Amino acid sequence: MEGKPRRRSRGGARPVTGRVPASRPSATLPAESWGAKFWLFPSAPGLRSALSRRPEATRQMCCTRRRLAVLERGGTGVEVHQLPAESDGARKPKCIKLGKKMKIHSMDQGEEHMLVLSSDGKPFEYKYSVEHARFQCILQEKTIIQITCGDYHSLALSKGGELFAWGQNLDGQLGVGRIFASTSTPEIVENLSGVPLVQISAGEAHSMALSMSGNVYSWGRNDCGQLGLGHTYNKDSPSCIEALDDQKVEFLACGGSHTALLTKSGLVFTFGDGKYGQLGHNSAQNELRPCLVTELVGNRVTQIACGRQHTLAYVSDTGKVFSFGSGKEGQLGNGGTCNQLVPRPMKLPSSEELKSESSTSVKELIMVAGGNQSILIWMEKENSYVNLRRKILTLNEGTVKRWIADVGTKQWQNTKREIREIFSSPACLTGSFLRERTDGEMISIHLDLNTARNTFKELTQKDWITNTITSCLKDNLLKNLPFHSPHQEALEVFFLLPECPVMHDSNNWESLVVPFAEAVCKVNDQMSGVLEEYWASLKESAFVNLVQMFKRAIVAQLHYWTESSENNCHIKALLEMLKKLHREKKFRACMRLAGIVDQEGSALSLLPTFNLIVRRSHLIEDVFNQLNQVENEDLRRELMVSFSGEIGYDFGGVRAEFFYCLFQEMTRPEYGMFTYPEEASYMWFPVRPKFEEKSYFFFGLLCGLSLFNCNVADIPFPLALFKKLLDQTPSLEDLKELSPVLGKNLQTLLDDDGNDLEEVFHIHFNVHWDENDVDLIPDGSQIIVDQANKRDYVSKYVNYIFNISVKAVYEEFQRGFYKVCDKEIIEFFHPEELKDVIIGNTDYDWETFEKNAHYEHGYDSSHPTIVMFWKALHKLTLEEKKKFLVFLTGTDRIQIKGLKNMKITFCCPENLNEKDPIRAQTCFSLLYLPKYSTMERVEEALQTAINNNRGFG
Repeated sequence: MEGKPRRRSRGGARPVTGRVPASRPSATLPAESWGAKFWLFPSAPGLRSALSRRPEATRQMCCTRRRLAVLERGGTGVEVHQLPAESDGARKPKCIKLGKKMKIHSMDQGEEHMLVLSSDGKPFEYKYSVEHARFQCILQEKTIIQITCGDYHSLALSKGGELFAWGQNLDGQLGVGRIFASTSTPEIVENLSGVPLVQISAGEAHSMALSMSGNVYSWGRNDCGQLGLGHTYNKDSPSCIEALDDQKVEFLACGGSHTALLTKSGLVFTFGDGKYGQLGHNSAQNELRPCLVTELVGNRVTQIACGRQHTLAYVSDTGKVFSFGSGKEGQLGNGGTCNQLVPRPMKLPSSEELKSESSTSVKELIMVAGGNQSILIWMEKENSYVNLRRKILTLNEGTVKRWIADVGTKQWQNTKREIREIFSSPACLTGSFLRERTDGEMISIHLDLNTARNTFKELTQKDWITNTITSCLKDNLLKNLPFHSPHQEALEVFFLLPECPVMHDSNNWESLVVPFAEAVCKVNDQMSGVLEEYWASLKESAFVNLVQMFKRAIVAQLHYWTESSENNCHIKALLEMLKKLHREKKFRACMRLAGIVDQEGSALSLLPTFNLIVRRSHLIEDVFNQLNQVENEDLRRELMVSFSGEIGYDFGGVRAEFFYCLFQEMTRPEYGMFTYPEEASYMWFPVRPKFEEKSYFFFGLLCGLSLFNCNVADIPFPLALFKKLLDQTPSLEDLKELSPVLGKNLQTLLDDDGNDLEEVFHIHFNVHWDENDVDLIPDGSQIIVDQANKRDYVSKYVNYIFNISVKAVYEEFQRGFYKVCDKEIIEFFHPEELKDVIIGNTDYDWETFEKNAHYEHGYDSSHPTIVMFWKALHKLTLEEKKKFLVFLTGTDRIQIKGLKNMKITFCCPENLNEKDPIRAQTCFSLLYLPKYSTMERVEEALQTAINNNRGFG
């Protein structure tokens, strides 16, 4: 791919990139320079006379194995030079023009084709292999802003943010989700629909795209790891590369089978084919994930370019151009033909001049990397490549003011076209409100929603603009929402739309709110989870506003109700949205209950603390003694726990382990506080408790404290308990859960319609429960159960077990629970939801747990120790894995948001060595993992950790 200069970014980077196939060996010649304005490595004697005036007359250059193409200043035509050039320059260049009145904005070329982009945004294709070839217009109905060529495929990015691909597709390089030989008709890359892209690039048979927020997407051939995904499988649709140590990528460059990334802070990451040293890692090994080029650290790189097998990096502060990779033709500019495994400065005759000139705003160095060529052009900025990379259409403060000022003027038609373009495109709309991400910052949502709200509010003050926006959303954007996208960036348009006032206009419920709800309902489970997390983060007023938007639509739908399948679909989608929001309100209620959010969703409330110091050896005794002293105080406070003899107060992992150990001890059958009707069954309150009733008050209080402090309690109560807490009556179904055998027998009794029921069952109105015999009615042991009274018998049986027999101890438990928890908030939950909130769950998803892991201090997902760790963890039994969760977090229960949201962080401080054990900081799920060198040592350390998971300090 040819060198493509780029506009200088806010961070100062203005990188360029190039890629061409390798050519046959030839004698190495020194660099050729014309007045310190133009350098060729190696020199091509046949190009001397032809290119002697090029710096002044050139707009752009791109180079492949066979051809050097030069775009003339002013865009009047392209001059194509055959390579390798004859020593006498006998072969004259071919001049190709687009048309008499058409100007060329930019160009690129592959192995056998050239793409040019006209100044008005139309792409044209020229095929070198076709005799009497002419430029053919592609995508005539679209306005294109960027083009790029692989060897045999092409990509084009439209002004509206759509990415198109055509050409060869044997390795999936088109990114359209399937493999086939080739196509001459551009297809949209649906996978990236809605993602606001800022740059595209192509290698031999792989493709890359960079989003405005700094995410990198890759697809196509991956035999050398050039996609940066950690494996060598080809991908036929774009995948997002994992974050680079929280660095924001500002530019990317594709080589033949390798890739380079440049970050905002001037760091370079490379991956893929390393055979010739083109990755710069002092190795000829391939890299499957982006790896930092450490030799360049300390030099703020401002440009990068990739040839087929070599890489260039420019440091404008020092005026040095570094090269590495294949040097067989002298393309590294070091005077030799050897490969170079690490970046070394090119031998330029005037680097001091470059350094001094680059500090001014007048001149700029442009780099082009070919298959066996490196080209440097020192150009006036006004005559450079600076403006070649156009961006998708987005809103800014100046645009908004101009739109408002244009209403009713002669410019209004142009303004309406701009409004339509932005408000019809999910990518353009999302790209308009991105918040700046700096290096080192991890943010899950890239939007500046406050700016979006204010902008929408300002725009909708004008009726004409409001009407135009409404029409665009209805006719275009809502029909093109990227609900199939696997990428969160594409999903962010769903966050934006409810901020627009036209979505809340009662007249737009059918045209806007219904299709929006239907699109949300089509989003896949993973992305739906992202949406729900976002809703959970909203301030209360914004959340209520969202709920009201759907409620108004439901009311309107019912008002105009007619029996039709269409209406049924509408109401179903709207109700499904309220169901999703209800789940989030449940979570928000739980957080408010815990004092984590107030009515406006603020941060952790500044609550006073409730401090506990306990001995592990006398845990229950110490807890009850201290609760006895504070029984009459307000316990709705932040709980701080300290185990005697260990580290001081802590309200994270120590508190989690405190509740885990406490409930584990108190619910043991041997402890005797509860009864277990059947082995491995649920527990229930005893008919004749061995403990005083106040113990059950304390148990309820502890359950309330656990919930209030956002912990989970491993208390194996059946659903009946949570029904009772919500003043609902337990049923036979609940008894089947508590005691399956008894419940089944009673159901059999109800199902029997025989006339001989008395003789078959021979049971009376009494029960045997928890080693006690009791009459259900006066003289019940003398009254036989028959067809007439059997339902009354079963009802009284269930009532006795769940209510009558445990009335005193249960009421103490409930009193303790509601001493901490607000009943008005608890009553919002359904019993199943309340159970999930209080006791958590065990829906373990270990693969997602691994995928969500974060790595620090020298670790990444491909580090040998990390690979061995995950292999060892996955080999453990379920019980051993649960022990590991206790070691890491203090509990093996999963809170309401699930294991998929739990993020383990690995780090290795410098003072750790092979002999050290694994340690955990449970407050932050942080694992201190020494860099073990063998699988045996990893497994040994892991077993030690999970079998000695008690104690802090």
